[in-house]
Amino acid sequence: MADDLSGLANIPFAEWFTWCMRCKHGGHAHHLVGWFSKHTSCAVSGCDCQCQFDGIEKLRRPGLQ
Repeated sequence: MADDLSGLANIPFAEWFTWCMRCKHGGHAHHLVGWFSKHTSCAVSGCDCQCQFDGIEKLRRPGLQ
């Protein structure tokens, strides 16, 4: 029997957690959108990973850019 995940659809975008598949660093999605609107590399000090540019279209959300 599969778990019912339909309740996840009601979680606000600000609560989502995401991470880079390359360096494994992550955070709340709305914070990362803000970071990558001004920076091109990972937000973690000392990490030069270009997380945003791993072949995935840049995430755009109204009001968060």
